[in-house]
Amino acid sequence: MILHMKIKDVTNSITNFLFENNSLLEASNHMKVNRIRSLPVVNRDKKLVGLITYREIINGILSGKGGLSVKESMIEPVSAMPDLSIKAAIEIMVNNRFGCLPVID
Repeated sequence: MILHMKIKDVTNSITNFLFENNSLLEASNHMKVNRIRSLPVVNRDKKLVGLITYREIINGILSGKGGLSVKESMIEPVSAMPDLSIKAAIEIMVNNRFGCLPVID
């Protein structure tokens, strides 16, 4: 049964991410071009530090932060380890109303 599988069995490497200093406009354009709704945000060492979604971009623009960096609007990420079961990952996403869950090894 798929719910007993591990996340690592169904995920692939992420090649799309943003740096903290990217602008909200750059984030929006990147999402549009790649047809994705959220992106991990990393620091200079490529360590996950946040998550930016369309919701955060819209909220940032509406609050007057449209020209500022992604760092100003990103949310704190919740991530999962590769050995987490798919069922547990789904429960985290549903209970927290997340549209994505970054997997960090």
